[in-house]
Amino acid sequence: MGSNSQKYKYIKVDKIDDTATITLQRPKVLNALNKGILEELLREIVILEKDNTIRFVIITGAGEKAFCTGADLKERSAFSDDQTKGFLDKLNSIANSIEDSKKIYFASIDGYVLGGGLEIALACDFRLATEKSQFALPEVTIGIIPGAGGTVRVVKACGFTNASKVLLTGEKIIATKAKEIGILHEALDSRGKLNEKIEEYLILLRKTAPLSVAKAKECMNNYFGKIRKDLLTKERENYNSLLDTEDRKEGLDAFKQKREPNYKGK
Repeated sequence: MGSNSQKYKYIKVDKIDDTATITLQRPKVLNALNKGILEELLREIVILEKDNTIRFVIITGAGEKAFCTGADLKERSAFSDDQTKGFLDKLNSIANSIEDSKKIYFASIDGYVLGGGLEIALACDFRLATEKSQFALPEVTIGIIPGAGGTVRVVKACGFTNASKVLLTGEKIIATKAKEIGILHEALDSRGKLNEKIEEYLILLRKTAPLSVAKAKECMNNYFGKIRKDLLTKERENYNSLLDTEDRKEGLDAFKQKREPNYKGK
């Protein structure tokens, strides 16, 4: 039995035998994504992909309130359009790398998972959460749309009927509902039960042939992969078209001022 830990500022990485756990380490801001956390997360995913001793990767969030609440909007509000696009490029690279990996990724969720946080979770192979967890792609409520595959992967996870409600309303849904519509594989009543269930999955997966699992994952993603590039390109085009709108500025201003936005469709 071996273990080691890699030191970062915004994430924590622990490796035990064939499993690496990446913990997002910004609990005071509900593990919101800033530039630093994205750079560290992408760097570690690249490292893990080359590590033949690691077969499974678990992504989770520090604290008891959130997995990840998406982009740090206080930081984002000061970004230029080019900085915003660069941020999304990194977030897209993270999600695509997870989805394309030969390794098996778990999203272990306890609390809020919103926006870019849900986009990361949707790229994982397995998503398990505590029943108190809440899920949303709230971008339409702040004048933008998901920009790192959320419009694409939520349809992949739960189909057009359920995805339309998630995407077009931005409404938060509880874990039991998220499981019902396909966003989650499991909804457990405590963090302890969540960890136990992930271990049960790992026991099952360790009985399988690694190359077979990797090829099966590749087959499942094959059709989606062929059209993903076009879909993500269109998503970014639509996202970019909203950057200079009055509604997008109003959404950010309303968030900072903690008030309801007054959108005008401009």
